[in-house]
Amino acid sequence: MNLFTSLFAMFCAIFFIVGSFYIASDYYYYTKEEHISKDMAMALYSIKSNSNQIVLPYGEDMVVVVRTPNGVIKSTNLINHPIDQNLFHGTTQKIGNDTVIVGIKITSFGDIMTELFKTPIAVGMFLIGLAIATWIVWSLRKTFVDYLDEELIERLKALRLTIATAKIIPQESSEEAKRIIDIILSYAKERSKESKS
Repeated sequence: MNLFTSLFAMFCAIFFIVGSFYIASDYYYYTKEEHISKDMAMALYSIKSNSNQIVLPYGEDMVVVVRTPNGVIKSTNLINHPIDQNLFHGTTQKIGNDTVIVGIKITSFGDIMTELFKTPIAVGMFLIGLAIATWIVWSLRKTFVDYLDEELIERLKALRLTIATAKIIPQESSEEAKRIIDIILSYAKERSKESKS
């Protein structure tokens, strides 16, 4: 695999993987905004109708609590337990004598990943990008291993030539053979370490 092909394939893999996350997050935020809009409309209607329970169609995305001065609490879906502040981002606002608390669920990476696997086009793009990246890694590994094997063969040929010329130049040939054997042994040790890891 030449350099241009591998760079182009890596660019395609990155494009598909990043694109899949973009599509999933965009769809997630669009859906979340739609849910929050519907929840807010229902919350305003429930507060206006003076009911103690503010029923939200998508209560997992939003929390609304209204406290009146006489101690009456109107809350979404009858929340009567403490809310984990780390899961929601919101504000407390004093409106007249009432205190209104509105919290929006904080988006986590897990929410985006869940949406990624629920959206068919995002899953497809992610898998295509993953397949291309795997193919690149496999091709480069195979090319690198083939190169190392060719290098080993060349060193063994040099060793054979050195041993064959030992009768002509005995001292220099034996020193050269020792040097080549040391190189081959260090190369073999590196290969065995790589194969173990």
